[in-house]
Amino acid sequence: MVAVVFFQIENARGEKAWSLYVAERTAIGDPPRGLDYFPPPVPDEDNFAMTPLLAPLSDQVLNPKTLENKLRDPKGFKRLLSTLPDWKVWDGESSLIWQKGQVTDIYELLDSKKPIIAKATILNMTTKQVALEILDELAKYPGLKEIRKASRWPYFQFKANYNALLGPELPHQKYLERIQIALFYEASANLVLEKSQKALEGLKLMLLICKTLQHDRLISSHISSIYRFYLAIQIIRDGIVMNAWGEAQLKTIEQELKSFDWLTSHDQAMRGELALKNALIEEMHSGNFRFIGSTKELGEAIAIAAAPRGWIRKNQLEVNQFYHNYIFRTVSPATKKINAPNLSAFRHHIASIMETSYRSNHFISFRMIIPYWTVERRLNYSRYTAIAQTAADFTRLAIALELHALKEGGYPSGLNALNPTFINGIPLDIMTGKPLLFQSSNPRSYRIQSMGWDWKSNAGFADSEWLWGKRDGWVWQMEN
Repeated sequence: MVAVVFFQIENARGEKAWSLYVAERTAIGDPPRGLDYFPPPVPDEDNFAMTPLLAPLSDQVLNPKTLENKLRDPKGFKRLLSTLPDWKVWDGESSLIWQKGQVTDIYELLDSKKPIIAKATILNMTTKQVALEILDELAKYPGLKEIRKASRWPYFQFKANYNALLGPELPHQKYLERIQIALFYEASANLVLEKSQKALEGLKLMLLICKTLQHDRLISSHISSIYRFYLAIQIIRDGIVMNAWGEAQLKTIEQELKSFDWLTSHDQAMRGELALKNALIEEMHSGNFRFIGSTKELGEAIAIAAAPRGWIRKNQLEVNQFYHNYIFRTVSPATKKINAPNLSAFRHHIASIMETSYRSNHFISFRMIIPYWTVERRLNYSRYTAIAQTAADFTRLAIALELHALKEGGYPSGLNALNPTFINGIPLDIMTGKPLLFQSSNPRSYRIQSMGWDWKSNAGFADSEWLWGKRDGWVWQMEN
């Protein structure tokens, strides 16, 4: 009898707390969302991702027992990947070589993929011979030729089965990664061969792939899109350094970059992550624990199943408050800046979670939904987003500076001279909301600088910690 009363009281308390929170969020036009957050699929007949070649990537089967998603034809996926080269290129930290002012080494590219000729032979080749060798190899793969049709379709969006509450299977991420790397090799080779228009066509497709990943509204796709974006930025910088881009091409690239809003992409991805968590918690609240057999937190999941449903509601409340109070406030699309005071509050909250993790009667489920070791990772996602937006802003300014140099014979002494003739509005530092630092020691050299993640502008080139934005400022510089 005591146990029954206890459960009734805890259930009532949890339901009341959650209902009040839902009413509060609804009143300000931002109610908690579940799977209804994700947009409906676009028409198949207008979607390049649903053509016969690519449709198998969206043909997935949901396991009703585990709520996990798998491809219906995994062998078909492997066959699809075989239509593209399995080549390698920089990733993660090393993909930010544009910050060091480096130009892509065409010899390094040919030597870094699966070798097709001896390294000694590569060193005896001219840069144009190396570029031709890369293009000859790429011509052997039909997948790259097929993907060029994507830009002629109204949509290029893959379907993700969001009902797989433990995380949708996203095989198109790997497929698009291979395409992006192949396009990077191709564009690099075309720049060396002075075929700037072909390089531009490849670049536009690279940027389209970044947007395709953003459509998923999932954090893994957001981060994958950022990595792919860095390769596109490197192609743009290479073309600037090589004086390959003409005026019209520079203007086209600037307009393409202007359409990227990485802070909004981050917000949508994090809201998608929260939507999946809400849907999973609703499953638990309804008494559906089909996923227990597949989770590594089996003991905790069993404890949740035996707990009052009111505790699950309290868990849902804490999860939503965590996202709204810290995640969503740290990266602000509305103000187009990173909320630095909230970063400190975020870190303090992480420490608080670690300190009080087992004192809350509903924390056991919170820990399963958001393991404490992943909380810091979400702060890292904010940093990656800040670097991506800074890269887009720097590159747009670099293009405007090149357009100024073409017309005036050199770079200006300040960024304000670019507006509005060469760029419509000067991007601000997303860390401070103030103008970016700009130095131009002579008409053919300049340096653009952001405060960086730690609010320091004394940029140096000592190690990868700076490169990845953990300390000092972010820099774009040009020396001629």
